Amino acid sequence: MRAAAILRPLPLAFLIFPFSFALQVLYQNERFGLIPYGLLFMSIGVFLFKAPFERNILWGSTGIRYLDIFVGLFLLSSTTHVVFGIALGGYASTEGARLFLIYVVGGWIYCYFSRYAEETEIRAVMVAITIASIVVGLHWVYETYTKMILLEVSEFQKLSISYTKMRQGDGVDDLNLAGVGTQYRAYGLVENHTTTGATVAIGAFAILALFPYLSLNRRLLLLSAFLIVLSIGQATTAWISYVFLMPLLLALAEDDVKARTILAKIALYTVLGFVAILIPVLSLEEPRNLFLSIVDLFSLQFSFIFNFDSSGETLSWFWLYVDHAIKLADFFSMKPFVMLIGEGPVGYGEVFYGRGGDVAVLEFIAAYGIPMTILFFASCMGALMHVAKSRKCATLNRNETMYLVFGFAVLAFLLLSLAHYDTLFKKSVIVCFYLALGLIRRYGYGHSVEGSAP
Repeated sequence: MRAAAILRPLPLAFLIFPFSFALQVLYQNERFGLIPYGLLFMSIGVFLFKAPFERNILWGSTGIRYLDIFVGLFLLSSTTHVVFGIALGGYASTEGARLFLIYVVGGWIYCYFSRYAEETEIRAVMVAITIASIVVGLHWVYETYTKMILLEVSEFQKLSISYTKMRQGDGVDDLNLAGVGTQYRAYGLVENHTTTGATVAIGAFAILALFPYLSLNRRLLLLSAFLIVLSIGQATTAWISYVFLMPLLLALAEDDVKARTILAKIALYTVLGFVAILIPVLSLEEPRNLFLSIVDLFSLQFSFIFNFDSSGETLSWFWLYVDHAIKLADFFSMKPFVMLIGEGPVGYGEVFYGRGGDVAVLEFIAAYGIPMTILFFASCMGALMHVAKSRKCATLNRNETMYLVFGFAVLAFLLLSLAHYDTLFKKSVIVCFYLALGLIRRYGYGHSVEGSAP
């Protein structure tokens, strides 16, 4: 791959997406968040201009598959809600335009990478994702150190407070800004700690795709390095999803290594890594303080997830879902038709179901309705199962195999994260969701050679 390949519009868009919020904060202007979308539109324009003159287009995959139908219906549903939301006065036209960019325009990524993208451009996108995730991860570690050890709030987080108040008004609830206090984990550059964690995890999957011929040991070392960043950043949902996927990801990436060998090496590396980390932690004060802070927060998070005693003041994750499920039932009783079509990505009208309540699956049902929710999870799970079944018998080279594994890892990670947070629908993450689906469609369901037509 030539270095200039990353300067194409789409790789540049993937490079800038994780920093679009940071640009908005630094310049206190939301228009800077439009930069990556401008690059997406530029890529569409370049393709439409070149397509009539290209005789030998590399068609990634042919025909119509169920993933094409699912993505089309999902985009249609989102577009319909945006149009009706504006028409019914649910939100202003500028907000509607923002939602259209986030939920609909990214569909171009699926279309392009499933059929038309050259492999050099796919590789350039992987490089862009990797670079962005490393920068985001290193800043996240630094910001965590600043908050947890130095007990100082970074200048960026102070600016983010100012920006949030500017967009939401001075009367914004202080609870929504808890992340700036030294008592809470660092948010990072990408809006909040959950989105930052997702950016780091997706970067780990991308760097594996860039080096398809690494040994099992080196793949495990790379994944472990990103896991340390997730642990320091204390993004519990991302951490759990990432740990769960590590053995699956390694198993799919390897050709002749058995699952028990992978699990044994993970266990060995975990013990050795823990011992290696524990030595400086016990001997130096600042690492020890950070380690204790991480342990305390993780213990609180796991208590929240697994404590089924609802008698305390704080609800566990289980009882939180029960409580919100009852509220969702009440919501549907007030708006029965919403059960079928949903109320849109953010809701509009006199009665709407709240967002940001740590119950992303229920929020998804309220947003898109029961039929679309079933279609969404059935289609995504079907894609994952297809990759898992066809991986060993697919006639793909190593590069193509790792792009397919990348698609599997990103899609599975985002589905697992939906159990708690709606990370998938953040603008810097949803583009990776469409990319993952596009690569699964391209390499998981067969692709033809250059010069063939769909």
